Amino acid sequence: MKREIIFILFILNLIFVGNIYAETAYINETTVNVRTGPGTEFDALKIVKYGDKITIIGEQEGWYKVRLEDGKEGWVSKKTIREEPPVQIVIEDLQSKIISQEKEAELLRKENEELKGLKASLSSRIEDIEKRRSLLDKENKRLKEYNNIIWAIIGIAILIIGWLMGFLFGHFKREAKRVTIRDRKREVDREIQNLLKEKSAVEKEGTFSDSQLKEKEELLKNYDEQIKALRAERGNL
Repeated sequence: MKREIIFILFILNLIFVGNIYAETAYINETTVNVRTGPGTEFDALKIVKYGDKITIIGEQEGWYKVRLEDGKEGWVSKKTIREEPPVQIVIEDLQSKIISQEKEAELLRKENEELKGLKASLSSRIEDIEKRRSLLDKENKRLKEYNNIIWAIIGIAILIIGWLMGFLFGHFKREAKRVTIRDRKREVDREIQNLLKEKSAVEKEGTFSDSQLKEKEELLKNYDEQIKALRAERGNL
């Protein structure tokens, strides 16, 4: 019964020992055998080298139970490990960090160069856009001035055409009026001549009675009034 209790305690120690220790250490020998148990009589499970990192998860009689980086577990002598990383490992780690930082710095430098190039490209594009806008503004101004000139020419042309139309209309109207007056004068002259002929014919007719004489005088008087009126009209034309 006592042996069974000791065996159970040993098993529980193996199970929970990792939770007690679980600290990082490093191999301090050129090569070390990781064994299946805490003693040289146990078989070698794996060989680890100087500087390899391990995790201590248990301890027993001068031996540490360790977990390797690949997840395997075994036992190594306490004399073969150290808590601080070896100088070479520290140097290699620092060199790795330096190389990583140099790569990052190189990437940042390239990104900075790319940003400078992009900035220069954007500046060039902005400058081109400003030049194009300036040219467009000048062209727009020139077109406005051209349109103003065109509208001014159109306005002057309209005024000239209006004046010419008024002048020609007045001229044609006056000419038509002169033609009308001339024709009317000719017509009045013909009417006067006809009236004079009729008056002359009436004057040559004989008279037989007082009533006929009176009628003749009235007719001649009427001729005279018509002739006078036509002459007055002709004089006013």
